[in-house]
Amino acid sequence: MYRPIERSLQMNTPATHRKPTGYQNVNGRDQKLYQPKGVILGHYKEKSGGETIVNGLKVVTKSITFTCWYNPALEEKDQLIIMGKVYEITNIEDVEMRHRYMTCELESVEAGA
Repeated sequence: MYRPIERSLQMNTPATHRKPTGYQNVNGRDQKLYQPKGVILGHYKEKSGGETIVNGLKVVTKSITFTCWYNPALEEKDQLIIMGKVYEITNIEDVEMRHRYMTCELESVEAGA
């Protein structure tokens, strides 16, 4: 049976869960609107990060893994706010299909850094 490493069993990092509710047109461009759905406790670990230049702007990407208790409300394309940074869920894994732990791959993209 899968057990996360001892540190991640603490699961003491709060993350605010936000779901997309619709779109709003801002300067001719559609932007997603998000609504907070609650706080989830978990453990996060940074995986990778990088910088590229796109259209003359420096774009910084950061990937992390977030381990938490199983929560069926989490879906791909939702957002989690962890320590003031906004991350989008790119992949969700229900570990061993036991509905006990779940591992989420999160990605943050910032432009103009």
